[in-house]
Formats: sequence, C-alpha cells, structure tokens
Amino acid sequence: MYILEGVPLRVFQMLARLGDVIYSVGCIVAAAILALGVFDYWFGQGGLVVLISWMALAAALWLVGETIRYILTARW
Repeated sequence: MYILEGVPLRVFQMLARLGDVIYSVGCIVAAAILALGVFDYWFGQGGLVVLISWMALAAALWLVGETIRYILTARW
C-alpha cells in the first residue's frame, strides 16, 4: 500500500464497486452457461462429459469474476 499513498479513498471505493459489478456479471453469465449445459444434457445429444465441460466453463468464468473482484477491492 506504500505505492498508493495519497490516492483519494473514493478511487478505492469506485474500484471496489466496479469489482462487484464485474463479479455480478460473471455470476450471471456463468449461471446462463450452466443452464445452457443442463438443457444440452437433457434435450441434446451431449452426454455427461459435455455437461462437465459446460460446468468447467461456468466455474472458470465465476473464478475469473471472483479474482477480478478480489484484486479491485484491494484485499491483498
């Protein structure tokens, strides 16, 4: 935090809010991809391996959103 001395507090608050928005969008997109994977599993020709692939993609998107949120809220 020594490098960031003198930066107004509102900048950190704005970055934290931006991180929350990015995380929320990531969760919504991950849920939509997960729902798409479930529908593909139920109604499509994909099997369990395809469902697991959709789940891995959704988890990766959620993890990216969580990481960006963690970085922008300056919890490190």
